[in-house]
Amino acid sequence: IGTPVGQRVAVRIEARGNQFKVFYNGELVIEAEDPDGVYPMGRIGLRADHDSIKVYSVTVTELE
Repeated sequence: IGTPVGQRVAVRIEARGNQFKVFYNGELVIEAEDPDGVYPMGRIGLRADHDSIKVYSVTVTELE
């Protein structure tokens, strides 16, 4: 997803069991499944390929 330099965006990631959804400014942009259940728990990470990013806020909450 290309984002102009300096533009703030909101990214939300939902993980429910082996189902993953990624929202970009409120729009669902990725929906994926981990069929082998390799990632039932763990850590989160943020990465920018060949560039830098500023992260203003990260919140992790348990889904109901």
